Amino acid sequence: MKISLRLAPDVFFDAEKWDQFVHQFESAEVALARISVPPVIPGDGYHRAEDAGLPTQPPAREAHSELTFQLGMALVSQFKADLMAQVIIASGIPQPFGERQVIPAEQCGRLWPNFLEDTLLGPLFGYSHVTLEANNTRQAVNQRLLQACIAWLQVQAAGDAVQKKEHLRRLAKEHFGQEIPVRVFNQAYQHVHHHDRGRPRKRT
Repeated sequence: MKISLRLAPDVFFDAEKWDQFVHQFESAEVALARISVPPVIPGDGYHRAEDAGLPTQPPAREAHSELTFQLGMALVSQFKADLMAQVIIASGIPQPFGERQVIPAEQCGRLWPNFLEDTLLGPLFGYSHVTLEANNTRQAVNQRLLQACIAWLQVQAAGDAVQKKEHLRRLAKEHFGQEIPVRVFNQAYQHVHHHDRGRPRKRT
């Protein structure tokens, strides 16, 4: 099923991070407008001086803006990575004119998604009326599962308890409600712990 680019945050973004980003603003519509343009650097990043709830004292303001910046960049970076890996397939109409086409994956890293206006734009070229659909090939499905598994393992690694790999594999099955393919889990585990056997290394 194809959806408009405007709906991408609700469908393809990490739900927890997107919810955190939205709560940094007065409404979801404002949040969508802000993540649709590159953050202002130096400055308040995704925020504007008139934003309701933006702290006035410099230390608190900087901390608030930095959190929003980190969340927004993580969301956009992952979205663009999914486009480049063709986990998500985008199509659009080349600007200033042309016929609708699938947007080449190699171009997506050079384009900024304007969710509010359904455009992917770069300094030299861009696309309007952008639509998206999930790539449901086995390779793409495993890629999505890999990314989710990495995110979950990173949360587990941030805890105090050191857990063996096989125990984590069993917990992952319970968390995702399905058996994680061995190759996918091993890739995710290696990505997080930088080795593929035994117990995670203790952090010092």
